[in-house]
Amino acid sequence: MSKNETKNIMVDFGHSGPKAGDGIQEIFLPSVISNDIFVKRDKSFFDDFNLLNNLIVEYEGVEYAAGNLAIDKGGNHKISDDTSTSQYAEQLIIACLAYLCEDGDEINLMLNLPATHFRNKKALVDKFQQDDIKVGLYDYDEKKIVYKHIDIKNLDIKPQGYYTTADFIADRKEGADGFLVGIDIGYYSTDPYVSIDGEYQDYLPTKTIPGIHEVHEKLCDIIKVQTGIEKQVYEMEHYIEQGYIKHRGQTIKLEDAINKLYDFLANAIADQIKNLLQDKFYEVDYFIFGGGGTAALKERLEKIFHNPVFLKNPRFVNVRAANKLANQLFDE
Repeated sequence: MSKNETKNIMVDFGHSGPKAGDGIQEIFLPSVISNDIFVKRDKSFFDDFNLLNNLIVEYEGVEYAAGNLAIDKGGNHKISDDTSTSQYAEQLIIACLAYLCEDGDEINLMLNLPATHFRNKKALVDKFQQDDIKVGLYDYDEKKIVYKHIDIKNLDIKPQGYYTTADFIADRKEGADGFLVGIDIGYYSTDPYVSIDGEYQDYLPTKTIPGIHEVHEKLCDIIKVQTGIEKQVYEMEHYIEQGYIKHRGQTIKLEDAINKLYDFLANAIADQIKNLLQDKFYEVDYFIFGGGGTAALKERLEKIFHNPVFLKNPRFVNVRAANKLANQLFDE
């Protein structure tokens, strides 16, 4: 890419953390911010240094650690199901731009928000419609904050579920024809996007359809009841992969509880989608599943939904689809 060529950047903002990409690389940044940045900033302290795991950003006079470094510094997940346009969301999006962009880059910025917050996007629109954003990123070689000026030429904000559908139709000979329902199973929420022959249909749930957080939260409660140990919700992914927890020399198996929780969540998602679509549910041509929670629920969902389509690498489907559609979005 030449220096004067506009770069397309997609930030898919999920509550567990934003996924972002520039068409070359895709990154995930846990949604954790910490202002405790008194760390030994020298590469020699790391056996295998990775900048993404050690992000220190300065923005609007505030210096903060983001993602995995913030977790190491005792930061907490700050994003709840009703704060996707909060200061923390802004700081995480800025951290992604600081990592992906070079000084002087001109970018087309695509933001993807949970559908229930899409209508409250004004704060992010106002912030990222600025012509020039100045952001600092700690340079471990220079041992100082190095500033970048990023010129946002165009901004496009879409609800989650849109790019799930878009990824499906991009490589489909029938294009957008048919009654299609994209379902983005995220961390806090599951977001549907309904289209008929390419026309968006206004089916917005009256209450949040739960995401994978529901399983993590309930598993936290189960562990506390069985062991007395109070774990953090963001630790549950580890215990789900492990399938057990050790306590006082005993191994407590979690598989049965996890399976029941996944069953409950899959049925809850299906019930709310059916309630949303009513009789139209049975007229849907394809249910298209994306989002980080899809892989865990796939076997259950394909027993409930007719004509389900499960997109490859579902966690990054929105980033991938945005890169496919960027030229079309910005009329280049």
